[in-house]
Amino acid sequence: MDTQQRIFFFGDGTCDIGPERKDLLGGKGSSLAAMCAAGLPIPPGFIISIPCCRYYHENGGRWPDGLADEVAASLKRLERVSGKTFGKGPDPLLVSVRSGAAVSMPGMMDTILNCGLSPAMADSVRDPALFWTVYAGFIEQFGEIVGKIPREVFEEKAPSDPRSRAERFIAIYEEKTGRKFPADPWDALCQCINAVFESWNNERAQVYRKA
Repeated sequence: MDTQQRIFFFGDGTCDIGPERKDLLGGKGSSLAAMCAAGLPIPPGFIISIPCCRYYHENGGRWPDGLADEVAASLKRLERVSGKTFGKGPDPLLVSVRSGAAVSMPGMMDTILNCGLSPAMADSVRDPALFWTVYAGFIEQFGEIVGKIPREVFEEKAPSDPRSRAERFIAIYEEKTGRKFPADPWDALCQCINAVFESWNNERAQVYRKA
C-alpha cells in the first residue's frame, strides 16, 4: 500500500479532503465531506480510506502498518473537537462505526453504534438505567455483527431489567464465541472496524454486487 493519507477527519468546520474523492471516501464519506464543505452542522468524525479495507482483505485481516496509531491520533482529535473522552466520564464520547463503498450498496454492509461503552463507567454516568439499556443494545449488535450470533439468540428469555439484560448478553456472547467480551473501549473499537471491513464480503453484499 502506498503512503498516501489513509484517514480523513471531518467536522468543526473543516474536512481533510474534498467530496470528489469517492474512490477513497466511499459514498457515505463523500456525502459527509460535501455536507462539511457546505457548512452544515454535522457531528465530527473520521473516515478510514477504502484502500485500507482493500489491504485488510488482501493481507489476511491485517491492518496496514501504522494504521492503528493513525486511528488513535484521529480519536484524540475527535476528543478535542467534541470535548468528550472516548469511553470515560459521565458523558463519554461514543462512536458509530459505519461502512461505505465507492459504488453505493445501501444497507448491505454493517454498522455498529455506540462503541465506547464499558461496565467500568456504570458508576460515573448520570443515568445508570439508561446506560445499561444502551449498553445491552451495543452488546447485542456487537454480538450479532462481530460474534456472528443470530439476534434471536439474545432475545430468547432476555431479562427486562437493563443491567441483568446486559450481563445476560455478555454471558451469551462468551458462551457462543469462546471469547471474553471486550471490556476495553479501544479493543471493542478495533474489533468493530474489523467487522465492518469484513462485511464487504458478507452474504448480503455479495448478492447485491452480483445482482
